[in-house]
Amino acid sequence: MHETLIQSLLWGFTAIVAITLATRAWWARRKGRRVRPWLIGAASAAVVASLVVPAIGVVPPGHRGVIYSWSGGIAADERNEGITFFIPWAKNMRTVSVRTQKLFSDKVFSQSLDLQEITVVASVNYHVEPGEAAELYQEVGTSYATTVIQPALFQRTKAAVGKVIAEDFALGREDLAEKIQAKLSKQLSRYGIVVEFVNVEDAIFDKQFIAAVKAKIIAEQKAQEELRL
Repeated sequence: MHETLIQSLLWGFTAIVAITLATRAWWARRKGRRVRPWLIGAASAAVVASLVVPAIGVVPPGHRGVIYSWSGGIAADERNEGITFFIPWAKNMRTVSVRTQKLFSDKVFSQSLDLQEITVVASVNYHVEPGEAAELYQEVGTSYATTVIQPALFQRTKAAVGKVIAEDFALGREDLAEKIQAKLSKQLSRYGIVVEFVNVEDAIFDKQFIAAVKAKIIAEQKAQEELRL
């Protein structure tokens, strides 16, 4: 949206300047006055600029440009960083970030394999494959993070937690993240989204479960102490 707004403002400004200068030159001729050469040159330059500016697009670093036609259709080839040109009015450009981005899941309420309630928050580092930015824009649009990635992260996290024994959760957190990443990578690859890293940020257990685990640990410690006596 921002690149389209900037382009429209530039075109509008140059168009206003061109019309103003051309009107001044026309009015001077009508009054029988001599039109100054600089005015003619400036008016011509402004007219040319008003035609050229809409054909210029700028792709920022870490992005790819996606060209689409107002009549419909997305160009298959992405535009690389820097200045690019396209047919004005008939076509326009949107940019898609291909930098590494991080997304957090909503709180995932799940049950472990032994039916203990666990609330998990996971995160994913990802980036859009540069050569598939146009396809992603065409299929999903610019809101792919909330439309595709976040629901998939939620789904895969919930499923993975359901296969873990609650008492083994702390020691198996890294393994759990790897399993989520493997499933998530496969699911998102069809959109041209590359999963770089998944992390299990936080986990909250039921209070009764925590109390039971503490009681178990204390009992085991006492048993070991008695054996030493």
